Amino acid sequence: MSNVLVVSGSYFPYATANTVCMKKFEDALKDNGHIVIYCNRKHDLYEPDFHNEQGTNIYTVGKNSDLFFQTIENLKKIKLPNKMHESFELSMKGYRIFQKIKNFGKSKEYLRKQAREEYLLTYANKIREIILERKIDLVISVSMPFDSHCAVFMAMQSLKNSLSQVIPKWIAYCIDAYWSKAGIPQKDIPVMKKEELEIFNACDRILFLDTIEKDYAGKEYDELRSKFISLPLPLFDVKAEQQNYSNEGFIRKDDVFEVVYTGTVYDDFSNADACIGVAESFAGEKIRFHFLGKIYPKSLNLFKELKYKMPEQIEIYGRQSYPYAKGSMQKADILLNLANDNANQIPSKIFEYMMTLKPILNIYRVNNDVGTKFLNKYPLAFNFDCNKGFQRQIGLLKKWIKETNIHSISIEELNDIYHDITTNVVCDKFIKLVNNLLCL
Repeated sequence: MSNVLVVSGSYFPYATANTVCMKKFEDALKDNGHIVIYCNRKHDLYEPDFHNEQGTNIYTVGKNSDLFFQTIENLKKIKLPNKMHESFELSMKGYRIFQKIKNFGKSKEYLRKQAREEYLLTYANKIREIILERKIDLVISVSMPFDSHCAVFMAMQSLKNSLSQVIPKWIAYCIDAYWSKAGIPQKDIPVMKKEELEIFNACDRILFLDTIEKDYAGKEYDELRSKFISLPLPLFDVKAEQQNYSNEGFIRKDDVFEVVYTGTVYDDFSNADACIGVAESFAGEKIRFHFLGKIYPKSLNLFKELKYKMPEQIEIYGRQSYPYAKGSMQKADILLNLANDNANQIPSKIFEYMMTLKPILNIYRVNNDVGTKFLNKYPLAFNFDCNKGFQRQIGLLKKWIKETNIHSISIEELNDIYHDITTNVVCDKFIKLVNNLLCL
C-alpha cells in the first residue's frame, strides 16, 4: 500500500477533462490498495482548506487574487443602505488609488508574474507539508493549469535542499502540451517550453495523452524519452455511463428537436462562427440549440446576437453543474461538438457524447484534428467539414437529421470499436506504470 498525492487544478465533479480522468485513476488506485490524497487550487471563497469528499481527503490552496476579486463581486451583490453603499464605493476607489500608487512604474506583466510567484510559493509549501506529514510515496501533478507541475517542482526542490529523507517519486500527467494550446502567442512559446523542460527533467515519469505525442517529437526532448509514457484518456466506459442517469437538465418541449453543446467555447479557435452559421440555417424550424458551459467574451457576443435573432431556438446557460450537464446530454436528440483549431487538442466531452449512444454533430475546420479522427469511427456522427462548401454541408446535415431516428448502435458494438481506449484497459496500464515506479 502506498500514499499517493494528486496535485490538480480541481476535483471531480468539477467538470473538466483532468478531474474526470483523475477520478478514473483514483478509483483504480484505491481498488489496488493505494491511499489517494488531493491538493487542489481553491475555486470558491468558502471552500475549506481541508475537507473530505466521499472518503477522499482534499487540501485546497487559495490564489489570493482570485479570492479577493470573488469577495468584491460578492460584496457588490449585497443590498446596502445608501450611506453604507456610498462608503463601500468610496473605500473601493481609495483602494484602487492606493494600488496605483503602490505599483507605479511596474508593468502588468511584472505584477502578474509577481502574483503567480507568491501563489506558487504558498502552493508549494502546502504540498511539502502534506508530503512530510502524510509520508507520501508518489506525487502525481496534473496539467490544466500548468501551475500544478510548477508547485510540485518547487516543493521537491525545497525537500532536496533541506536534505529531507522523504523524496517521493513524481509523475507529471499532461492533459495537453503546456505551450501548444490554440491561442498561445508564438513569442511566449520559447519561455513556456523552457519551463516545461525544467519540470520534465525533475520528474521520474512524464505521462501524456497519445493524441499529443507528436508535440514532443523535437530534439530538445531526446534526453527525456525514456521517461515518456503515452496513454489515451481513460474516459470510455459505456456500461458504467449507461447506469449514470441524472434527473437534472433542461426541460424538453413537445415536438421540438433538441441539440445540446456542453463545454467551453474559446474565442477565435472553437469555430463559433461556423456553429452560428449552422444554427441560423434552421431559423423558424422546430429545433432548439442549448449551450452549456463557459463562452469567452467575443464568442458570447456572437451567441447573444444569435439569440436576439432566434429567441425561441437558442438557449445560453453558462457553466452548469456536472449532473445538470449530464442530464441535458441524456435528454438531447443530437449532441454538438465544436472542434478546436489546434489539431492536437481533443475535446474530452466527445467520449461522454459517444457513450450516450446518441447522434453527434461535429463541426470542424482543421483536417485530421484528433477529435474528428475518433468521431470518424462513430456510426452516428455527422462530420460537418467547413472547408467543403457550407450550403452543401447544410443540405446534407438536414437530410441526416431527418434520418437520425432510424440509426442505432449497441453498447457491444461501441466497445468493440473503441476497445483500446476503454477505461479498464487504460487504467490497467496506468496501475502497472505506478507499481513499476514504486517497485511493487
